[in-house]
Amino acid sequence: MTFGHLQAGESQNKAQATQLSPSNFRVSEERTSQVEDGAVPRSYPGTFEVQIQNSEPLAGSVVDITVGISFDVDLSSGDVIAFRGHPRYPLNIQVRSNAQSTYLDFDRNRGVGNFEARDVMLSSTALDADIILPRTAVELTKGNIPANTRLEFSINNLKLPDKAGQRLFLEPMVRFAGEREFLSLTGSSPVIRAGSLERLNLIGDSLTAPGEDINLRLRLEDKYGNLIDDRRLSLDLLVNGQFRNRVDVSKAYNLLPGIQFKFPGVYSLEIRTGGGGLRGTSNPIRVKPSSIDVLWLSIGDHTVQSGGTHVSKQLARSHLGIFDKSIVIGQSIETGNDSNNVMGFHTERHGFQINDQMGVQLGMALAEIPTDLRYFDPENLHLVQTAGPDSDYRWYGIAAANRGFRVGYTSYNHTFQELEKETPVYTGLTNPEGEYWLHSLAAGRTFVSVGEKILLLMNPYALSMTESRELSLEVVASNPVESLEFYKNGELLTEQVTGYNTENQFTLRLASENKPYSGLESKPRNRRDWIGYLATKGSTIDPIVFTSEDWQLRRAGNNRFDFFTRLHGGSRKMKFTLATPTPDTVLEIGLASVVEDAAWIPVDRFPQSVAAQHFLIPLEGLKQGSIRKFDAGGYWDYVEIGPALLPGEKTLSHQFVDSTPPKLGDHYYVRVTLSNGSYAYTSPVFVEKDANPQSQLSYDQPNKLLELEEE
Repeated sequence: MTFGHLQAGESQNKAQATQLSPSNFRVSEERTSQVEDGAVPRSYPGTFEVQIQNSEPLAGSVVDITVGISFDVDLSSGDVIAFRGHPRYPLNIQVRSNAQSTYLDFDRNRGVGNFEARDVMLSSTALDADIILPRTAVELTKGNIPANTRLEFSINNLKLPDKAGQRLFLEPMVRFAGEREFLSLTGSSPVIRAGSLERLNLIGDSLTAPGEDINLRLRLEDKYGNLIDDRRLSLDLLVNGQFRNRVDVSKAYNLLPGIQFKFPGVYSLEIRTGGGGLRGTSNPIRVKPSSIDVLWLSIGDHTVQSGGTHVSKQLARSHLGIFDKSIVIGQSIETGNDSNNVMGFHTERHGFQINDQMGVQLGMALAEIPTDLRYFDPENLHLVQTAGPDSDYRWYGIAAANRGFRVGYTSYNHTFQELEKETPVYTGLTNPEGEYWLHSLAAGRTFVSVGEKILLLMNPYALSMTESRELSLEVVASNPVESLEFYKNGELLTEQVTGYNTENQFTLRLASENKPYSGLESKPRNRRDWIGYLATKGSTIDPIVFTSEDWQLRRAGNNRFDFFTRLHGGSRKMKFTLATPTPDTVLEIGLASVVEDAAWIPVDRFPQSVAAQHFLIPLEGLKQGSIRKFDAGGYWDYVEIGPALLPGEKTLSHQFVDSTPPKLGDHYYVRVTLSNGSYAYTSPVFVEKDANPQSQLSYDQPNKLLELEEE
């Protein structure tokens, strides 16, 4: 509803508009035409319409848009119009160069008033009042503009979000002269569509028994992983590299029933077009007798009602085949044919609460704005967030476990940070056959996988007060395992590696702490950029080419290359080689001075400047391994360099043993790192007085020949 009854020229027009509560002008589904059941109509001082010029609104494309705005009240000198975006897709408008991205052009309004560019203090998004930064806006400096006059603004070279199914979130706002608050407008914008077919995504159950259907799913996707429009394809299906069947599909999402394996082993399936132009390889599928199922969960996604970008049906569509269960803020959604009556609720004091219609309740502490653990008792806290899109929060899970909470580690798929890209994060759940999966989640039978789906099977779930404690872990991954790290009470106890490269291949590892500056009652440290270079004297240096989007590399001669990456906790590795090094070879590492990301400010700590760093490491230091530790605004950052690790097997089992004297409450977890940088880790396994380990069935026979059956 708009101010349709206000008459232009009345002196109280703007007073009536600005006296409304600012909360009335926060994000709502109505302004983007995505109203869901239960949405409350609200009032706004004007309307807008976003149109894309001469192109289609395809995910990830760069377009020119026109924003038409009409106010129900007069505009006068001193009124300011600003634009902002969504937390996932911030709008950083500039007026300096029309050749650069997100250029705002307002010259077409010269005939009705004189506008000039201004920097205003404005929350970067509609959802986070903590972030108040200078933003580009336009101010009416001369003349009055009558009500209902259409104003037009162009924003050129705007990159659309890479997730289809949502509306382009672009929010015009107005601040009337003499007022402090910006008021939002209501309007519509185009729906972002998937692009053309560029990927085949083949997915099977990670763990299945011999003779069981592997629940094979096929997604036809664009380059960003969005389901395209339905289309017909005839495809070849291969198992472990051998042709097995011809598959005809007519949908963007397809179930391929009747695929099963008689013998235990690890299988990989491939699907491709007839000429091999497009192909997709499945996740590794572990076949063995087992009394458990493995489910992949998406936890914490927001719909439009709760500050996300998708309505529930669109979110469910985007999860098809990828996640077995989805727990969404404020709503329950169906994933495939699964009717899911589980939903999540967020409260500032008690974090993320998960409920179902049968009365089962779980508590989950969130790390991005850390839930104060003092408000929980052990019976109410079951899960702790340790990963988010492009963030590592393992310190938070360790803090909860060290305080005696018997918790499971999970990822959380939502963030209020401004991210250019999001690293996929998954929560795996091991669920005994016949048991309600929410009970297994409450018991903390989870593991977290970052970058790709890595299957971790831990046995047992609890440890007793014996002289030595043993943990068995089975790993099934798509890429070679590089290291296994065994942690006790949050500290590294042992590390298992295949070996070290002796061919002058080395690894640079950058690490950033992001634990809160003052305990758990504030946000963690801001994300930081790593801008630097590697250079040598007495040898040629070459980065090892890889496809990861986490690094940007640039050559600067035979003896140097520059790099750029970002970290919000955790670490990141990059490999390089030195050609014909000599005993006089020296590696030079330079890091530029940076300021931490200002787009996400903790309550009690502003972004800090991190001083430039410069290290010289001789060849002997490279071969033996070297670590440099330096202060970064009250935190410790690390640069580690050493011989590259040799890749191991993609599938392996290992047993960890601790023979030190046990204590009640000791806890262990294992982290697995792959050669491509993806990693996964288990939830903590605790030493209990009356432990009742719930073991998993194991199968250690050698893999046998494959036999594929079709029904």
